[in-house]
Amino acid sequence: MVVRRTILALMSNKLVSVGKIILLSALGAVAAPGIDPLFTSQQLFSSAALEGSGSAGIALPAGLDYGWINPALIYSSTKGARAAFSTGYGRDSLFDRHIVPVTAARVEGKGAIGGMYRYLSGNSGYTQHEAALNFSGELFDKVDVQGAVDFGVTLRYVWSFDKRFETQRFAVERYIIDSAGAETMLGVVDSISLQYRGDASSRIFSTDIGFYQPDIMPHLDFGLTVTNLAGYRWDNRRPVIDGVDSAAGDTVVGGDTSSLVVRHYRYLDETKKGSGGLASRYRTLTIGVAYRTGSEALRITLPVDLVLLGLFDRKMENTFVFRGGVVAALGDALTVRIGYAREPKTILEGITTFRNVNIISGGAGLNLGGGVFDFFFSNSGFGVSASYRL
Repeated sequence: MVVRRTILALMSNKLVSVGKIILLSALGAVAAPGIDPLFTSQQLFSSAALEGSGSAGIALPAGLDYGWINPALIYSSTKGARAAFSTGYGRDSLFDRHIVPVTAARVEGKGAIGGMYRYLSGNSGYTQHEAALNFSGELFDKVDVQGAVDFGVTLRYVWSFDKRFETQRFAVERYIIDSAGAETMLGVVDSISLQYRGDASSRIFSTDIGFYQPDIMPHLDFGLTVTNLAGYRWDNRRPVIDGVDSAAGDTVVGGDTSSLVVRHYRYLDETKKGSGGLASRYRTLTIGVAYRTGSEALRITLPVDLVLLGLFDRKMENTFVFRGGVVAALGDALTVRIGYAREPKTILEGITTFRNVNIISGGAGLNLGGGVFDFFFSNSGFGVSASYRL
């Protein structure tokens, strides 16, 4: 009877958010433990100018490399040029060896075609490659005082390799299983550490779309993106995570005899292959604005982005990431940036939890005619970028 009352109290008072725990377990099991190439709240490095302003900028056509976060900005950033090129080098909390993005675009009339590549490597043994093809251009002409609407689509292919050797922690969970086999998690009772030696790979094809419109109101620009709108993935995982149940007693709940079990997780030295369309939880909506003010001697831009997670998945708890910054252009030569983000501290936390922290960043840029050089620093990484327009 004591066990029965305890179980009923746990279920009625919802001491453990079962839905959230199941969701987080599923996210960790999609790819190699703890890492998912797509579901990352932290912005992977693509532009030092972007990172210096808190990674906010889907409504700010400040450079070709902003096309990584808004496909429409490939064209919006290169209007008036025949072609553009950018590259950079950076590090962050997961890819702490090398991040090298390269972007190029060709402009023809009211449209542009762009190519993007990014190489990412970490000391842990995890590496990732991204290659993308972008098509962008003017969708609607200027209406009254509002600017023209630009639209872009990016077709992205990601392939990654996990050769990590490290210690992973796993929860020891308590479940109740009824006579029909339905499981209900009661809580986490302990945790254990296991040695992980990875030999996994993943390939992902996905599609991003984006819009940009200047002057939706005086001095205010607008941007909107949907990432991972559609796609497909192929996984090859080794080792495989396996759960082992040990009996912890039986009880009667509502006239039904149910079993109490304690579940431990372990690694099996086996290879598991899988494929399928991208789940709805990967679709992410981002809304951004950029307010412009100042004079020719000092131009101030305030970009703000709001990233909405879980909006397209009914089973996923909705949450958001805030990013904002201040960009001060001193004439045409020098730009100073400072940024603030309310987001997970590391990429790993962005996958396994949704606990946001405060992240401060800063940087500067120097315009030397056709070439622009930028750098940024923050408590989660650093990087430099260089771009050139023809």
